[in-house]
Amino acid sequence: MIMEAKELKKSREFHNINDEYKIDFQVPEILKNLMLEAEEADIRNDGSYDNLADTIDVYAKNSFADGFISEAQWDHIVMRYPQG
Repeated sequence: MIMEAKELKKSREFHNINDEYKIDFQVPEILKNLMLEAEEADIRNDGSYDNLADTIDVYAKNSFADGFISEAQWDHIVMRYPQG
C-alpha cells in the first residue's frame, strides 16, 4: 500500500537512504514513483528496498542515456538510494 505523501514526510526515519542528498530536479515519472516506493520500503525497513534501489539505478542510467537527466544527477540519485 502506498503511503500518502503527508504521512511519508512525517515519518522520515530512513534506514538506508542518505537523506543528505535531495532530489531537487526533474526526473521521469516512473523514476519518481520508484523513489517514493523505495522511501516507503526503507522507512518500514522492508527488504524490498534493495531491489528498488537496484531498479532505481537502472532507470536512472536509462534516463541519463535517453537525455532526461545528467550524469551528475544520476550519480546524485545513486548516492541517495544506495544499494545494499
